[in-house]
Order: sequence, then C-alpha cells, then structure tokens
Amino acid sequence: MELTSRERTREIARSMRTEEQSRFHNRLRILRNLGYDDLVAGEVIEPGDLDAWTLFAEDPYEWTIHCDSGTYGRLWAVIMRRELN
Repeated sequence: MELTSRERTREIARSMRTEEQSRFHNRLRILRNLGYDDLVAGEVIEPGDLDAWTLFAEDPYEWTIHCDSGTYGRLWAVIMRRELN
C-alpha cells in the first residue's frame, strides 16, 4: 500500500527528529501549560492583571510573539525553570 502525502511527511519528520527539535517541542508544551500563578511569580504579568492573563490564556503563542523583549526574557526564564524541573 502506498503512503499518502501526509503519511510520507509524518514519516520524514519522525525520522529527522533531533534533540533540538524535541527540546523546542517540549518548550512549546510548557508555554501552553503555564498558569496565572506561574506568570505572576516570574514577573511576566502583574498580580491582578486579568486582561494580560486572559490574552495569554487565549493564545500564549500569539501573546509571546507580541510581548516586549523584557517580558519575553522573564517568560523565557519561567519556561527554562520549568524545563529543568
């Protein structure tokens, strides 16, 4: 049976997965699973800033792309701490 284009793409991706890709994927998962308390503790958002939390919770990837470099640095530190634990 011949593989579909989608199946071929998945097979190629699976065979090419590197340690770096695995770490990147893990960090995306961490980002997606951060909670309000994580962001406040990491000084990524201010305590009580429910507007910022709501925007982050709705789409953490979009929020991350648009945050300023200082906020991004603090967010990255939160992600790295979670990854190391």
